[in-house]
Amino acid sequence: ALKKIIKEQVADLRKVYGRKFTIPPLGAMIEMPSAVCQLSELLDYFDFVSIGTNDLVQYFFAVDRGNKKVSRYFCPMHPLILRVLKKIIDTCSSREKEVSICGEIASNPLATPILIGIGLIDFSMTPMQISTIKHLTSQLDSKKCEKLAKKALKCTTQQEVIDLVKAFYKKEKICIEY
Repeated sequence: ALKKIIKEQVADLRKVYGRKFTIPPLGAMIEMPSAVCQLSELLDYFDFVSIGTNDLVQYFFAVDRGNKKVSRYFCPMHPLILRVLKKIIDTCSSREKEVSICGEIASNPLATPILIGIGLIDFSMTPMQISTIKHLTSQLDSKKCEKLAKKALKCTTQQEVIDLVKAFYKKEKICIEY
């Protein structure tokens, strides 16, 4: 239905302005576990997806990150979330669809090597974090990030993942604030 409306609007623009307009690429935000479950079907309708990690993590764990009583259960680097992210990336890759990531995890230096290791290359973050993450990514080797990600996916807790990344940074002699 959306594509039909957009086609109609593009046709109207062509009539009004007398020049060619093209239909823009259509994308979907993947922010709910149900969207992950039906991603393969959704990709029939979209050209790209962006993973909205803040909401995805909140809904995945049924935790309101703004509620002090339960916010400690908001775990964006939990291995289960990392596996979900990998599933999304693999599904998109198999369909040759672009995928990007946004949310707190996209600007988290502890998550960066794992995100690269599972295949993410397009990050959306606050402007204040761009220079930090850009500097960090210039120091990372993608093959080493892949090995790190494989280990992280086998972890059982978020703390194990964090400790793994800190040990990785120490071994690689990468100094970063986290």
